[in-house]
Amino acid sequence: MRLEKLFPILVAIISVMATPAQGQSYSDCSQKYLVNEPPPIGSGSSHYRRRIVFPWYAVGPNPDGSRWETRLVFGLAAVPAPQDFLGGNYFVQYKTMREKPSWAVAEALRDTSVISLPHFTGWGGAFFGNFPRLGSRIELHLTEFSWWDGNNNIPTNDLDMGVVVLDFYAGEKSNPCEVNKVWDNFAYAQLVFLFRRPDGTVEWQVSEPGIFVDQLSSRWAAPINISGDLSSNPPDFTDFEDPSFAVANAGDKEVRVRVSLFHSSGEPSDGRNVSCWQRTITLGPLRTEGHVIRDWFGELAPKCGGKNPLFTSLSDLAPNQFGAGWPPGPSGFRGTILFEAVDASGNVDPSAKIIPLVIQRVGDSLTNVQLVKLPPVKPTW
Repeated sequence: MRLEKLFPILVAIISVMATPAQGQSYSDCSQKYLVNEPPPIGSGSSHYRRRIVFPWYAVGPNPDGSRWETRLVFGLAAVPAPQDFLGGNYFVQYKTMREKPSWAVAEALRDTSVISLPHFTGWGGAFFGNFPRLGSRIELHLTEFSWWDGNNNIPTNDLDMGVVVLDFYAGEKSNPCEVNKVWDNFAYAQLVFLFRRPDGTVEWQVSEPGIFVDQLSSRWAAPINISGDLSSNPPDFTDFEDPSFAVANAGDKEVRVRVSLFHSSGEPSDGRNVSCWQRTITLGPLRTEGHVIRDWFGELAPKCGGKNPLFTSLSDLAPNQFGAGWPPGPSGFRGTILFEAVDASGNVDPSAKIIPLVIQRVGDSLTNVQLVKLPPVKPTW
């Protein structure tokens, strides 16, 4: 994989030359972030690492001339920064979801660093650098996708999507007390999606907060609203609620992700099952998949009475389980979307690490929906 270096690496070790918080101590000195593999840059048989996997990026043009950009912002928010406290390093990888051509060596994104002038722009499948001190903030703008053929970058000139993997890392000889203090209290990251109209002006911007992999779960939920004018032909969803989702596998083994819908009443409750409100995705390590929820569940219409199940009542979808008069009706769906990592038998896999993203569109407004982190094991009541 080709790398583009954004900053000279000054140190690979987090070391203390001034106490970050005078008069305060941090008692966690465990090696909880030590991984037994060589660091991405530098030498050694192990290193300290805390990872974030963002489940979705989008870069490049659409057929109508509009464009998607992705901005990655991360750092160590210890401000005001203590003097002479070195902040360790970072490593960013981009994983496209498209298949690599036989002639290509690696994928690459055009990446612009905007934290200093002149702005540095380069192509790379991975970027690395260091935090000169606590309080440092890095901002990278991702705007275009290409394949690297071993000699040149060959832009595809179309929309590309995938995951972003961000590692905060430090050398194996780092002080674990200070590593834990910095990463548990000050490390952060977020992704920002930006959509430009064909004339270059911005139409949408929405952020995606970073969640560390050690804080992930195998079960997540989010509230969603879906509505539209079904009386028109074709149905009109321009000025109505139209959410989308992506879900990524942040682990190192293949997982199955069951995506289920529940009406605002909580139905289907335990013991009931509505197959038209449930689908399953298979994801390899660091793979993602995303869909417009209305369209994705609409693909089930041929086996769900010929109608989009999100605009069909529970009474019609499962008449043997629900009596007459159950919502939703033809105007849409209001409820909850549930993501669960499951095994081949459909049981929740508590060891899996998945991370979803849910975005709610209402007309020309785009909003990131807050996720609800659920216990990795389904509770028994």
